[in-house]
Amino acid sequence: MQRSKEDFLRALLVREKIRDGSEVVLTEPVDSAGGLVGKDPPSSDNVLLSVEVPTTKELVKRVEAVPAAQEALHALLPLIPQAAEARLKDIYYFAILGVSQGFSERGLSPFLPEHLEMIPALMADIQAVFLEVQASAAQVTDEEFCRQAYEFGLHKAFYLDWRLYMSHEMY
Repeated sequence: MQRSKEDFLRALLVREKIRDGSEVVLTEPVDSAGGLVGKDPPSSDNVLLSVEVPTTKELVKRVEAVPAAQEALHALLPLIPQAAEARLKDIYYFAILGVSQGFSERGLSPFLPEHLEMIPALMADIQAVFLEVQASAAQVTDEEFCRQAYEFGLHKAFYLDWRLYMSHEMY
């Protein structure tokens, strides 16, 4: 299932976090598989979910450790809009980092036009979420925003792989 811009925004704004080092406790209702349940379930269904969340430094190291991901990263970095403000450029960078990781894991090429078609839409979604968060009173840290941008980019690459696979299967 494709992760939408709304999912990205929700991950930034809706979760209540209690930080203790690198551990984050999410206090949202989850089902038995760890998936989020609807918006207003009975309070007895609330379950605490403890998740180890990698730091942005760990995400960078993750990509640096994989030569194919590094190659994809170097090919995709020029696609970051240069006119963006510094904070937004950092967020774009982590989205591209996630896409690079996804490309390497799924065997996608950053040199094929059909694989790059997703980048402008990804950048537009991130910019829209960035502007929406700025306009709200939400206190989203740069670290959290960058981590979510990484996940968003990774999911977009995985979805691209699925779309390409399905198109080959159908024809």
